[in-house]
Amino acid sequence: MAEVHVFGRVTNDLQLKMSHRQVPYVSFGLVEWIGRRDAGNRQYFEVWAWGTAALSLADAEIHKDSRIWVQGFLELVDCTRNGGSEKDKRLKLSLTGWQTKPPRTAQRPARKQSPGAARPPLPPVEVVDGDRERLPE
Repeated sequence: MAEVHVFGRVTNDLQLKMSHRQVPYVSFGLVEWIGRRDAGNRQYFEVWAWGTAALSLADAEIHKDSRIWVQGFLELVDCTRNGGSEKDKRLKLSLTGWQTKPPRTAQRPARKQSPGAARPPLPPVEVVDGDRERLPE
């Protein structure tokens, strides 16, 4: 499995559920826009979260069209569509971390630093010569 970081929009409202082993979980769709507006395309993920991650998502009141950054392990899984008549594959993301992002209008632009601005000097680097000095343990 590959670890990925995805920033996108939630495609459906989250519903906290309990597994048969009484572990809370949520699953939701996430769409990521790839490329430029004119020539870009969408990539869809099915995100699954269990335990405390699921509870924290539910407490944050994430809903459809929320912008969210997620981190997790990606797996291509088999699934069926149209009542089981068609076989398909999906990108399943097992959530390990997440964070909401403010809308673009609320983000502050990055401060530009003037080229002549003074920067603090870097601290000196301690060099250990292993042939002449005893190495630290």
